[in-house]
Amino acid sequence: MKFQHNFRNKHRASVLTRVRAVKGIVPSNRVLLIRCFSFFYFVAIVLVIAGLLAEVIFAIDYRKRMEVARNFRETSFFSQRQVTEAFADSLWLRPWEAYRPSSELRLKDDGMHLEVVINEHGFRTPSFAIPKPDNVVRVIAIGGSTTVQGLSNERTYPAYLDDMLNERFPNESIEVINLGVSGTKSDHWLKRIDKLLSYQPDIVIQYNGINDITWEHMRHLAQRQPIKKALNKSHMYEYFGLMDLGSFDRYFMRTLSNFDKMRNALEQNGIAYISGSFAVPSYDAADSSFQSYLDFDARAWGKNFGLRYYETLHRIIKRYNKMYKRFVVHKNITAVAIDEAIFDPRYFIDSCHMTDEGIVRLASLFAEPVSEAIVHSRSETG
Repeated sequence: MKFQHNFRNKHRASVLTRVRAVKGIVPSNRVLLIRCFSFFYFVAIVLVIAGLLAEVIFAIDYRKRMEVARNFRETSFFSQRQVTEAFADSLWLRPWEAYRPSSELRLKDDGMHLEVVINEHGFRTPSFAIPKPDNVVRVIAIGGSTTVQGLSNERTYPAYLDDMLNERFPNESIEVINLGVSGTKSDHWLKRIDKLLSYQPDIVIQYNGINDITWEHMRHLAQRQPIKKALNKSHMYEYFGLMDLGSFDRYFMRTLSNFDKMRNALEQNGIAYISGSFAVPSYDAADSSFQSYLDFDARAWGKNFGLRYYETLHRIIKRYNKMYKRFVVHKNITAVAIDEAIFDPRYFIDSCHMTDEGIVRLASLFAEPVSEAIVHSRSETG
């Protein structure tokens, strides 16, 4: 009995010792847990406050840049754009779709004479005969404002291209017709392919890109992924390039498919087709005033997706151009890498529209493949 009593006492003492030890540990772990939670909570609060302060700083800086951009706009081509890009209200039969035949607009601004003359067919180009006269090589340029742009009809890229080709082929009768319509996308003439064919082109050049990307693809992506559009409201999210550009790829393919469909429709009718990648200015090479203006301009182009910074727009178009080049090689489409030759800011007045020097450069880049197509056409018929 004495042995059992001693054993029970020892066992009870051992249990009490372990309980006391456990009681000592539990409060210690709880304190450690509370301290860890408090630390991470404090860090989170600091990060949130720092993020909000950074957003405020970015917003203030952006507002200052927009003021610089507005001042720059007043001393640039901006006030002339309704003429140079042919989108003044008086020119339209149906806005962003068709010009009013035989309409015109003239402007004298700071000693410069600007004019748009729309011919009887509804295009900013000299009159042309239908049916096409015999022995005439007819080149037709299609696209949006970057095709129709120019200080006058004679200073658009199709007009400059006309001069270049006739100088190269003095014994040929060549005419380059500008069917550019401001604001149109890559599917504009696909929907009107019969009308395009009725003008009897031998060669068609297509220069499209930014209208598809900004007015169409960004709008659709914003509708399908509203969270991404909401994230773009953060200056830091966009400024540091956190946007996932891969989401645009499926939409880029729609534009590229339009090029392929156009090429196929034309080639089935014995018409050569040439397209080009899309040129935009280098941000890093621009001076600070033009950089601010590019941000201002990007906000207008990217409003469907909440963009504020030109560098984001540049990254999107750069990705598009990369896809474009792979696509045209895969589909064996005659193409010109316009973006690789025209990127110096001196060629641009905004995110995509060009100075007169840039327009001449654009014409010269298309001159080579068009010349090759003319030679090839003559060798087949001769």
